[in-house]
Amino acid sequence: MFFLIGVPTIILCVSVWCIVNGLIEEKRKHTGPEILKKWLIVVITQLSVFAITFLLEKLFTLTGWIRLPILYNYPEYFYIGILGGLRLLVWLFVMKKWVQEYVYWVLSVFVIMMPRNIIYYWYMEGNTLGDGFAPIYMFFISILSLLGIWVFIHFQAWLSQGRHNEKQALKLIVIHFTKILGYQVILSVGLELILLFNNLFISYLGVVFILVFVFYIRKKTSVTYIFWCISWLLVDKTVISLASKVILRHLKLVRIDMESRCLIGFIIYHILLTVYFKLKEDKK
Repeated sequence: MFFLIGVPTIILCVSVWCIVNGLIEEKRKHTGPEILKKWLIVVITQLSVFAITFLLEKLFTLTGWIRLPILYNYPEYFYIGILGGLRLLVWLFVMKKWVQEYVYWVLSVFVIMMPRNIIYYWYMEGNTLGDGFAPIYMFFISILSLLGIWVFIHFQAWLSQGRHNEKQALKLIVIHFTKILGYQVILSVGLELILLFNNLFISYLGVVFILVFVFYIRKKTSVTYIFWCISWLLVDKTVISLASKVILRHLKLVRIDMESRCLIGFIIYHILLTVYFKLKEDKK
């Protein structure tokens, strides 16, 4: 009950506070034309993103591309992977390039995206029960997505402080990335083999060993954590999918919870390692 009512209420209250406090701060720092310019950039971005994703969705449906096996059998790949990914990339580019203040973006969710979603889902797509709730959860997804992008941009800016990025040869970069992919495949396959024992003690012991190994490799390499996270997500998801076809059915339910924890947990672990190495670097 708290998750259904309390969490959305907290998000809503924090969002309103961000708008009020942010507008006061922007009025103090910038002139009216500067504020208007940033607001227009955000408005144009939001309307453009909606128009592009709407046209792509209709184009995919009319041309039959949505009937491709992977898109037809797994429509979430299309709506979340393609359209959602495109929306996030546009937001990331515009926010990093021109408008980094979160207040304009969260305000756009209230003023532009919420009314637009209501019109789109309630009047254009049919007034069904699912469509009725769609604008509400789309509102909270947009708020959290924009917040995640804002945090990511500032996190990247913090990581780049005091660093002199030296250009490396393309061949050396490819070698580093190939090695990381190899490590990820070995770790993911090893994790699956450990989980096959279906023993809690052995599973946790194996996870601890892998965490120590990852720490050692991260300490010796300078590859960005973004590549570590993305490659782990792709590699481990593929290994999990392949492994699920060969294991016994009664073991799938037992292991699915552990696999999900490892998939997400390792990404969080890489982020924490990045923070640790950055703080250690700043102390030198």
